[in-house]
Amino acid sequence: QNAQPAAAFINWIHPCTPVPLSKAEASDYFASICADEIAQILQQKTLLLDGKVVAAEDLAILVRTGKQASLMKARLAERGISSALLLRDSVFSSEQAAEISLLLEVLINPANVSRLFGLLSTDLYGWNAKQIYQLQINNQPLIELLEQIRIYQQQWQEKGILAMFFQLLTDQQTVQKNMLQMEGERRITNWLHIMELLQQQSVQHASLGQSLQWLVQQREQAEKNPADEQQLRLDSDSNLVRIVTIHKSKGLQYPIVFLPFMWDVMGSR
Repeated sequence: QNAQPAAAFINWIHPCTPVPLSKAEASDYFASICADEIAQILQQKTLLLDGKVVAAEDLAILVRTGKQASLMKARLAERGISSALLLRDSVFSSEQAAEISLLLEVLINPANVSRLFGLLSTDLYGWNAKQIYQLQINNQPLIELLEQIRIYQQQWQEKGILAMFFQLLTDQQTVQKNMLQMEGERRITNWLHIMELLQQQSVQHASLGQSLQWLVQQREQAEKNPADEQQLRLDSDSNLVRIVTIHKSKGLQYPIVFLPFMWDVMGSR
């Protein structure tokens, strides 16, 4: 009864400040405003479009860069909103998919030391050779590491795979480490995307072993037939907010489009 038709156009303006905002501050501000707006739409369920209540699949966010996509995905995740990145290549064919697969293997069987050490050397953990060598000559750090993995197993069972993964990112300072590296934003985005897909699949594949098997199957399918895999990924994301690069889409195929970074343009254009 309180539902109202969607407005055709809404713009956001940052209030005047004594000191101009940096580009990073402005990006974070408008990403947060955009995420708040989307959260309000999805929670209140009072916004109508063509006579229907607007849902997540009706919403798309256009971005220019991987850094903007990662920022937007993070702000949505903070508000409990899952999102899908629409990319040319399948996320299952990425190196990050192999790293997540290795993580699941270790969670299933932490006693496999070779797989454990392999996981530590990935960008998820970012350990160097000296740190890994210390585990071989000193039992105490290894015991502490195995205990941490046991806690991750418990978090998976009690809170779900996505909550467990966010805890791992915090413990290992993965985001901070990767943001300082080339392609770090893309790695973070791919990890989160894969984990969100695993979270969705957990309804049908509840155990660690089943989740790993599903991921292995998706990786194999992506290698054999990338085009079909891309379609599969889009189908599985049908009920999520989309984050799309502008060079891939003009946004005309989406009912409601957000452009939180349109102010960020090159000076020569």
